[in-house]
Amino acid sequence: MEENFLLGLGLGATEKETSKSEFARGMWQLPAAVQQALKNRQLQLVDAFYYNAKPLHGGINHVNLFEAGDYTIKGICNVVQARVPADDYSMINVIRLRTATFTTDEAGSFSDEELIKRANWTSPIPFVANGEFMFANAATTYFDKAATSVFDHKDQTNIQEGAFRMPGKFFAPQTEIKLELDLVGTLPTTVAKAFVRVDLYGIKTIKA
Repeated sequence: MEENFLLGLGLGATEKETSKSEFARGMWQLPAAVQQALKNRQLQLVDAFYYNAKPLHGGINHVNLFEAGDYTIKGICNVVQARVPADDYSMINVIRLRTATFTTDEAGSFSDEELIKRANWTSPIPFVANGEFMFANAATTYFDKAATSVFDHKDQTNIQEGAFRMPGKFFAPQTEIKLELDLVGTLPTTVAKAFVRVDLYGIKTIKA
């Protein structure tokens, strides 16, 4: 039955472990009209990708990676007011967390926005990797006080740097995305400015 259902969405039996097939298996969580539109191919599934970057310097130990005051700035943020775009039913199954640091000389007189655009993002520095994170939508908390060490793969070259794969979490249109970090300690004294970037990957619906 599941195989036939996946094939009805254009997904072959050999693709059951893909993000699209995972979305299909969780479609019971969506409104009936959305499920029907997908079956009738009025909606289609495409890659979802949401990102944002925030500063870590200035004595910060709590970071809201998506905030109501956020707006789209190319290379910095593509989420407006911390909400999934209108009309998008999204399933997020990968959180990728990376950091970038600058010495005083490297930071120079550049603004935070300019530095974020120049950043070389790498695995989380210990200040971030030794903390905790919370991930939720408006109704459900998926992770609370979870260790950020899940984003630190050290020498595991078979895993994308900073990526954490999880069972898909569904977000309805205009649902708030909540992702917060609680960090312990301080940045190294050699670091003048530091930033953290989050990328959320998954699948979303769009009109066919």
